[in-house]
Amino acid sequence: MRRKIFILCLLLSALGIFACANAGYTEDFARKNAFISESADFENTSIYLEDYDQFWQVLEDYYPFLPLLRNMDIDVEDIKKSYREQVTKIDSAEGLKVILDQVTRQLGNYAHLRLVNYDDIKLYQGLEEEGDFSSKRWCEVLLNEKTLALFKDESESEEPIDKNGSSNFRFVSHKYLDDYDAVYIRIDSFTHSSVMSDSCLMEYCLKGHEDCENIIFDITSNGGGDASYWFDNIVAPLGGEYSYHQELYFIDSPLYREFYDNGSGSFEHLNMDYSERKKIEEITGIDDLSIKSNVDFKFYGENYGNDIIENHAKKWLLVSEDTYSSADMFTDFCKQTGWATVVGRRTGGDGVCDPVVVMLDNTGICIRFTLAVRLNDKGLVNNLYGTVPDIISKKNEKPLDTVLRLIKEGRK
Repeated sequence: MRRKIFILCLLLSALGIFACANAGYTEDFARKNAFISESADFENTSIYLEDYDQFWQVLEDYYPFLPLLRNMDIDVEDIKKSYREQVTKIDSAEGLKVILDQVTRQLGNYAHLRLVNYDDIKLYQGLEEEGDFSSKRWCEVLLNEKTLALFKDESESEEPIDKNGSSNFRFVSHKYLDDYDAVYIRIDSFTHSSVMSDSCLMEYCLKGHEDCENIIFDITSNGGGDASYWFDNIVAPLGGEYSYHQELYFIDSPLYREFYDNGSGSFEHLNMDYSERKKIEEITGIDDLSIKSNVDFKFYGENYGNDIIENHAKKWLLVSEDTYSSADMFTDFCKQTGWATVVGRRTGGDGVCDPVVVMLDNTGICIRFTLAVRLNDKGLVNNLYGTVPDIISKKNEKPLDTVLRLIKEGRK
């Protein structure tokens, strides 16, 4: 059972997992995990230093949020210097991977800043097999011999994937809350691999309770995935017509043109005039934003015919700081359209278009990060400050408890 949505946008890629920068670097950790040697005299040390320096040059040239991190009490220069010293003590690409992973964590992993992992590789291999034209440039960067060789061990040890749908609802749990006449649905991932297998999600979760008064969607632990998961499997089955709009801002750069302004027609690109550029610079604190892109999503409920579930329940969406990437985008959709009342704590943000990927020349290690800057409805940079709920939970109150309290109070 497949349904069709007419949208004018790139879908968010899967695997937008958010990691907090709370893990400090120690010499003991490095020796055990970064393959640091007692000796600094390695024949290949120079190539690891070159890639380390390239990593930082890429951030300086293209990562729009680096100036904001410097204003957030993150000592960028100290991180750069101290970890470079560790690079002189490694003797493998694996060692550099561990060090760069630590660097991105120290920088907060904001706006999808992290190393490409094996799950990313598998995703784009699948998209290439599907003939997904919109992911062509990502596949060209990632699916090369040098990069694939870094994941050879993981590839060889991986168990075969069951493509027959036996893993339905892997990240879903649900229950009926009798005292509140509410169906509670927890979804911990919008992973691309579950879009098809979870196509009957709403029918499955609402079975026997189609006339319930409340539906509570819990995405407090959802780090994102494929935005089409919530397009197809959550919103569409309940019908209705919705328009959702985003304004994204970019610095005009070779990397921007390579991935987004490449004639694919995914969304509109407008050059801002001087006054617009100065205004957005004052709001964001980011220099040189000169491109504005309008992204429009269109939902037409009638296209789902008999698949629509007739339900007039009050819908609630539970969120937290771990709600990230396409899950944050779903949060913004709910706020903008009123599809659900958003309850909880400020999200992790960055619900925008696909992060770009860059390969380091010598080792083939790839990094990913977001180029698009988006403001939330409070006028703050969403990529760093997330989306603010309609209703903020009280201190020490879980978002679910907030909703149950509100439902109970509403019945008085």
